[in-house]
Amino acid sequence: CQSKNNILKDTEQWFLEDPAVAYCESHGTISDSLWINSVALGNIQNISGDDNGSADYSNISTVLTDGMDITLDPGFATYFAGTDFISTATTQGIFWNVWIDFNQDGDFDDNGELVLQQEQPTFLRGDANSDGQVNMSDMIYILGVLFKGEGTFINPDAADVNDNGFIEITDAIYLSNYLFGGTQSTLPEPFLSPGIDPTIDVLANNNLVGSINIPVNAEEGETRMRIQAKAGAFASTACEIFTFGEVEDYTVEILGGGNKMNPVDGEGEVVEPDKEPIIKELLEEEDMALTMVMNDPEALKLTVKAFPNPTTDFLNLQVNGMLENSFSYNIIDLSGQLVVQQLDLYGQNISLDVSQLPKGMYTIVVQAGTQKESKRILVK
Repeated sequence: CQSKNNILKDTEQWFLEDPAVAYCESHGTISDSLWINSVALGNIQNISGDDNGSADYSNISTVLTDGMDITLDPGFATYFAGTDFISTATTQGIFWNVWIDFNQDGDFDDNGELVLQQEQPTFLRGDANSDGQVNMSDMIYILGVLFKGEGTFINPDAADVNDNGFIEITDAIYLSNYLFGGTQSTLPEPFLSPGIDPTIDVLANNNLVGSINIPVNAEEGETRMRIQAKAGAFASTACEIFTFGEVEDYTVEILGGGNKMNPVDGEGEVVEPDKEPIIKELLEEEDMALTMVMNDPEALKLTVKAFPNPTTDFLNLQVNGMLENSFSYNIIDLSGQLVVQQLDLYGQNISLDVSQLPKGMYTIVVQAGTQKESKRILVK
């Protein structure tokens, strides 16, 4: 440009770009006996296999909704040494951490950013009573659960002695033939050392399913999710470098309000202060929404979310798709016995006290009108 003194001056424009967020490193130094085989979360459906201890999959992303289920599948190798099957990692148990940087500050150190922490226990085939041994008491235990309703299976796959995906009298016979008859020379893996079921079946011990909740103060936009699978103990931080296991990073997107859980009272109304306009708007739209639902059969489809899963004390149920806003539920154990029943419940969100149930796998069956939906839950 030209100044008042007819002196030409060059001008330059400078633009400052935000540097890419650099997250700390975490990895396993030995991954050939335990690795993250696959991750399923929304649009993230990644089968990765052994990535030598860590992998950056931040180019793979999904929109995260509150209560969304995540499925984590480990990979492991079992080696034959002498007369024993050995898997260095899985004999110690698999410990999962899932972290999300909700405030997008480049770390996972803030409260609520460890969104899932669960142990995936290993088991010994035939150890139906979970005492660490395989003997006649396991055969008696299987028969007691099946025909007398005594106890439950803490790890159903251990009682599935013949590994056909079902627990039945043939499992007790199979174990008897191994222990006394000599007609079975060995048992299916994992045996003789503990491990994880290599067979995918309805008992589903081979992968871990949990749910992720989003705090109401989470920042909108894309952010980092980190998954750690470690043998023997939980990783103490999101930045830990450990021996056996693997780490994978992904991207999740937090939307504005629509995929966060807003606090509600027993009537389903928002209890945060200064929310009266929101409540009024919801009430005004109720008739319109009902009309739209009646014209859209898919919107009436019963859907059920149960979380946290596994649980030790309370289980939250979110039930949607009910025309009359009422439902009933049954909780059934692995032997098919009804252990809990509740009829004519109103609302869409309830909390169940399951702390008095014996540890083990259950099926919760929710019924609303003529529709039914079932979920598998694990009480630890």
